[in-house]
Amino acid sequence: MHEIVLQKRLEQLRRKQRQEAIKVQEELETALASHSVQIKAEGQGTIDNDAIEEEDYSLIEEYDKSMSPRPFDKLPREDKQCEIVDLGEDMKSLREKRKEVLRNQFIPMKVQQKKPTVEEEEESLVSKVLYEREAAKDLDEDEAIFNIEEELAKTTYLWQDKYRPRKPRYFNRVHTGYEWNKYNQTHYDSDNPPPKVVQGYKFNIFYPDLIDKSKAPTYKIEREPGNNDTVLIRFMAGPPYEDIAFRIVNREWEYSHKKGFKSSFDRGVLQLHFHFKRHYYRR
Repeated sequence: MHEIVLQKRLEQLRRKQRQEAIKVQEELETALASHSVQIKAEGQGTIDNDAIEEEDYSLIEEYDKSMSPRPFDKLPREDKQCEIVDLGEDMKSLREKRKEVLRNQFIPMKVQQKKPTVEEEEESLVSKVLYEREAAKDLDEDEAIFNIEEELAKTTYLWQDKYRPRKPRYFNRVHTGYEWNKYNQTHYDSDNPPPKVVQGYKFNIFYPDLIDKSKAPTYKIEREPGNNDTVLIRFMAGPPYEDIAFRIVNREWEYSHKKGFKSSFDRGVLQLHFHFKRHYYRR
């Protein structure tokens, strides 16, 4: 039922937009028709007195000497390099552009930059506080910041006519360490260790202004054909937040809380911490 109501609401908005576009088009037609005499006079370079007598003289303002610019005694050097535009050709081009506007079935309205509402300003402040609190925590010896977001395809949300979609703040960490497999045991030792590999992640996504707080944000793993090394982890929360995703190593997770697994949503913060399963070898 919720989706049906949203769909009807979208249809009403589209119908209203079409009506506004038709209204603007009619206003343009009226405005252009009322100024047709001026366009003809300027485009031809000369005024046809017989034609003007048939038009409304109230549309033509009486000439005053102060309207004309003061002529230059000497043309500046910069102006000499400008392209010379023929008056007739310029007016002809202008008329064609005006006709093109009239032919358009849809005339987009100018979108004015909206000032953030009080709720948005408060949400931004809360997100900033949560972010700075998480960022202030010390990194472990084998941790590094992991805030490289993956670009997602443009998505249309059913609720975006009511709420302005926005991306949540986040502060993530990646855990690295040595992996002592048979090859590394053979070629490396504690004095000459192997290169570090990714052993886990800590995701902290901030949703302080979530509309439906009864539903916790969630995540899912998206695999790509032909790519077995990495996968995408997508985080989803609902209005007013857009989905975000990160590319991680494709390995089996350790779901034991004793091994550091954590998946919780509390006080507007989604925390997903996990390590990969490790394989130990006898020396």
